[in-house]
Amino acid sequence: MPLCFDLWRSRSRISSSMNVPGMGMDKSLGMSEDKMDLYSMDERFEERWQRIQVILMDILAQKEIHRRVWNERFSDVYDITVNFPQAFVDRLYENIRALFGGHIQRHVVCSLQKSLTYGANVQLLDAYLQHWNSFYEALKFINKLVMHLNSAVVRPAKINDSEFPMIHLGISLPDYSNEKIEVLELGCQMWASDVVMPLREDMTRMLLDLIQRDREHHDLAYTDPIRAVVASLVAVDEFKGRSMLKTYKEIFETPYIQATGENYRLEASKFVNETTCSGYVEKVLNRLNEEDFRARRLCHTSTLDKVKAEIQARMVNDRLAFILQDSRMVIEERRQQDLCNLYAVLRPSSEGINTLRLHFTSFVEEKAREAVGSNYAIEPQDLVENLVKILARFDEMVTQVFSSDPMFRKAVEDAIRIVINQQSGATSFFVSAELIARYCDTLLRKSSKNLTEVEEKLDGAIKVFRFLDDKDVFQRVGQDIVMTGE
Repeated sequence: MPLCFDLWRSRSRISSSMNVPGMGMDKSLGMSEDKMDLYSMDERFEERWQRIQVILMDILAQKEIHRRVWNERFSDVYDITVNFPQAFVDRLYENIRALFGGHIQRHVVCSLQKSLTYGANVQLLDAYLQHWNSFYEALKFINKLVMHLNSAVVRPAKINDSEFPMIHLGISLPDYSNEKIEVLELGCQMWASDVVMPLREDMTRMLLDLIQRDREHHDLAYTDPIRAVVASLVAVDEFKGRSMLKTYKEIFETPYIQATGENYRLEASKFVNETTCSGYVEKVLNRLNEEDFRARRLCHTSTLDKVKAEIQARMVNDRLAFILQDSRMVIEERRQQDLCNLYAVLRPSSEGINTLRLHFTSFVEEKAREAVGSNYAIEPQDLVENLVKILARFDEMVTQVFSSDPMFRKAVEDAIRIVINQQSGATSFFVSAELIARYCDTLLRKSSKNLTEVEEKLDGAIKVFRFLDDKDVFQRVGQDIVMTGE
């Protein structure tokens, strides 16, 4: 608090106790004189309110305010909040509320009603923004002017010296448990209830029509006005303790998401009859990117994921059977770009991505079985090196196509594990373990000058060895080979 106001408060308290005319209370605390003092206080309050009212109306009308006038009215507000009973402080607050209400009805609502009657959507949009920008800027200035009033009404108040006469006279004090909100928040709340809510149907229709025009014709002319209107719906609720974005969600977000879902439901019906599965997936990705860009330009950040989820539901989840019908063929033909697109579209869908993973696992298993031959009728070197190649090929595919998704990397490992541990005749696991053991023994017995090549092949053998479920068999076979020398 500025030093001048501290001195002012001290002087007012001294004057009330010393009965100094013109400062604080004008009378001593005698019982009969207290009644007279309350009447004179009412008159003094009205004098100050008349002066405060004038500057508030000038600010709302965007008139220039001289610094001297501003300081004097600031002092008037301070005087009421410090030297008057709480009832007068509350009265000042309610007077400001009534002034806001009158301004909104006379200057805003009437003007917007005319725009709604005689104008088009764009004219209503422009008129709304003009009034909102003017009112919101005025609110911020007024909030600074009445900062001491905010402190007096928002925080629980204490009985000050000026209220003791009310206690002696048996006059009930205000209920300090009733919390009020700051003047800035009060004005925003009144704007939402008195301006936005009566116009909600027209405003929602206006915004959705312009957004649909943007979708169909890529018309960006109204991007800034739409964004500004949406920002105003956010601003009226951006206060601690208020339901977060209640007005924004009711007027814009919920209808926007519903309209978005309906738009892309119709597009999906059209696309499935006009294109292939891969072509459809590509269109879905384009629409997701377009709407995400649009939502980032126009919406609050909390809406982005909701919009994406709605498009996903209408264009992917509702059309999952159509999207997946060629997925196995896309994998088999290794159409990398189509597979990338398919993965991107199906990733948010648990059912879709699991189906794609199963198809991929089945394909890897099929290729692994081809690599080891039927009943392991294959040389040890061919078994290990073929499986190493399979692992390398599909690991690279997981990295490039599936963005190193652990789910698909595990699919490769599961497929290799199934093949390498498959039963052969009456014995289980023995064949692959023996072949891997013999391959390692052959490498270790070689007197090769190229040790790097040997180490690389042993590394490959170790990768394959990891998939053996019964590693004890490998150990026993290896010991037998060493003992017999075979």
